[in-house]
Amino acid sequence: MPWIKVTRWWNNLNLRQRILSFSGVALGVAVLIFLKIHMAAPYVNLYENRLSADDLSEVSIALTQSHIPSKTVNNQILVPESRRIEALAALINQGIPSHPFPWISSLPAEDVDSDGAQHIHLERELASILRQVNEIADANVKLYIPLENQFFFGDEQDEAKAAVVVKLKSGYDKLPLEKVRAIVNFVSSSVPHLKPENIELTDTNGQLLNRRAEDSQDEARSTGRTLTRSKSRKTSGRIFPTSPMRLATSP
Repeated sequence: MPWIKVTRWWNNLNLRQRILSFSGVALGVAVLIFLKIHMAAPYVNLYENRLSADDLSEVSIALTQSHIPSKTVNNQILVPESRRIEALAALINQGIPSHPFPWISSLPAEDVDSDGAQHIHLERELASILRQVNEIADANVKLYIPLENQFFFGDEQDEAKAAVVVKLKSGYDKLPLEKVRAIVNFVSSSVPHLKPENIELTDTNGQLLNRRAEDSQDEARSTGRTLTRSKSRKTSGRIFPTSPMRLATSP
């Protein structure tokens, strides 16, 4: 009988061999359980819309660096449902999105009304994601999403707006500029028709963080123009300006 052979084998082992054998079996069982849970975990869209090839590559690499499993299907990124919020925060920690993405909310645009339950759900979801950014201890998001008005058109139509307040963790006196831009782009991409310039990101001291980011970007552009002019060269009596520097643009 097999169990008799197993019993004899076990009895012939010394204490050290028994401990090693038991540890190996326990480890094997743990690995099998982990794989079963991981493989069974449902995957969901990280963003609702398809991304460009460049954005797809950037997001995939960033998730891999954050040790978050992902799949790419039809230009969409899929992550385990239980890790979606973690994945979005991990991307912000790496300065992504560096520009506004197409509609990325988990809620359909037509369901985000001016004061309904979906509106409140979106505010809470955005705040919970921002709370996982490394430097942020707490976050609060308030959205103003106007109802479409058939009597007003173009410039007369009221625009969506957002106010985001973050409390920094002890030991941090500022939020890195790349994360400021990522947060603004993320919120803008999560709310229908919300432009980055209509978002106010402040800390609990009342400092307007995205204004600091915009000022930094304006300074970079100015420096780029100065360097471009200084690199213009004269050849055979004609001026040949060098190619303008490619600078990242702020929302």
